[in-house]
Amino acid sequence: RSRLQLDGFTLGFSLVLAVPLPALLVRRAHDCGFGGWWSVPVVMLILYQSALSILGMARGAAARLAAENILWPLDWLAILAGLGAVALVLVPGTAGPNRFGPDPRGTN
Repeated sequence: RSRLQLDGFTLGFSLVLAVPLPALLVRRAHDCGFGGWWSVPVVMLILYQSALSILGMARGAAARLAAENILWPLDWLAILAGLGAVALVLVPGTAGPNRFGPDPRGTN
């Protein structure tokens, strides 16, 4: 029962983040001078975790664990995508305008 509750929480949390997080990451990537496509791995991370949660809720914890045993390399890619998102947040934006528009801070 506790695993089912955890899957429900994970799914709910993923769905809450599914819309605003990619949009915020695209804006942040544009602020740093990168294309918005850099946010795709994070979106894939959200979809991957949501799919595992749905599998756990629909078929049980044993099915989720079996899928995780097969798909474990994706966990490492998910970690890398999460670290990339953190790095994108910590990198300072470009000073002045870039190809995506003016500096939102208004500095030159």
